Amino acid sequence: HGSLEAYRAAKLRVFENQLPEDTAVVPRGFGPLPGRAARVEFTAADRLPAEPSLPGAHNRENAAAATAAARAAGIPDDAIAEALRMFRGVPHRLEVVAELDGVLYVNDSKATNAAAARRAVGAYNAPLHVILGGSRKGENFDELAHEVAERVSIAGSGLPPHLETA
Repeated sequence: HGSLEAYRAAKLRVFENQLPEDTAVVPRGFGPLPGRAARVEFTAADRLPAEPSLPGAHNRENAAAATAAARAAGIPDDAIAEALRMFRGVPHRLEVVAELDGVLYVNDSKATNAAAARRAVGAYNAPLHVILGGSRKGENFDELAHEVAERVSIAGSGLPPHLETA
């Protein structure tokens, strides 16, 4: 896309051909949209018919968007509630792969940027051990490093001492 503005413009094209009988589901305060669809807004703080089974503020926001879309389509709240409780996510996105001896193992290998990794780390309250890696993609990792330092314990990790305090 070349720039964030070009990327945003490309994504907004999905709304261009919507008619008044269509529905555009967008975050509250999103701003103007092309097309003529009825606008339905959501926030992560919206009342939901049930809490989602997936952890993390980002998953609650996704659940709010899905709830807004389902309600706009006429789906009753009891059916939405069941879906929110039953949906276990998709592969490689906070995917629970095992629980052994009280330790939960989660695969979030689709978190291919620092912002996504921060959301994944922030989704859990328990002490964490994480494996991070990948391409830098020109990103700044300061906020991720702060999140990891706040939430992840590396004591006894077997890492060289200079990495344990990094």
